[in-house]
Amino acid sequence: MTLRRIPLLTFVCLAVATLAISCGKPKPPRTELTVATAANFAPTMEKLAGAYEPENNVQIVISQGSSGVLQRQAKEGAPFDLLISADMRRVEELAADQVILPESVAPYAKGILVLAQTRGPEVDKPAGLAHSGHRIAIANPEHAPYGTAAKQALTKMGIWEDVEPRVVYGESVGQVLQFLETGNVDVAFLPLSLVKDRIEEFTPIDPETYDPILQGLGVIAATTHPEKAQELRDWLLGPEAQNIILAAGYEAP
Repeated sequence: MTLRRIPLLTFVCLAVATLAISCGKPKPPRTELTVATAANFAPTMEKLAGAYEPENNVQIVISQGSSGVLQRQAKEGAPFDLLISADMRRVEELAADQVILPESVAPYAKGILVLAQTRGPEVDKPAGLAHSGHRIAIANPEHAPYGTAAKQALTKMGIWEDVEPRVVYGESVGQVLQFLETGNVDVAFLPLSLVKDRIEEFTPIDPETYDPILQGLGVIAATTHPEKAQELRDWLLGPEAQNIILAAGYEAP
């Protein structure tokens, strides 16, 4: 009986020893990176985080808002590690103020502006808004680059004065999308990235009517994880991330 128990006992001892060895090398805790992300890019950043986190032992926390609000928060010392804006101007201004590391500033995408519609008589082309009676939503031009682009386009088309009384402002493109989906407005100027998989009716705006929406990012100078933040920044500019960004509805910077 004793001889029959020896192999089982040996197996148990080996298993315990193996477990002890594996337990002796615990996996290091994940580094948490807070990424301040412009509202237009937040859904795309979620996809990017899903691709990046498992291979890099990082947890990405997304703090989203309009680019202007994120800029102000960064200047006031918000604990961001990386800032992803919907324009270059704000990251360059933060770099000039030493809030963002100047050498980390780079464009990561070019945005596409569209006119989206979910209700009311169909608008054949944006110029038709002049006398259509549609309520129109745009992001606040003071805070949001896509709102600035929308106002530029309407002005260039010569219809801003006609439509301005019917314009409803959102603090970010995320809020503008909410206005449209809840029926509070008839049409909205939005990034292609926010509507391509959610809204059927949309028309690209002639890019000649607004300044290019070149979107930029940078590493926050006060980050407590400079190496990890820099690694994420570099990855976002690399081919794997760029393929995800292009598929989401952006153009290459």
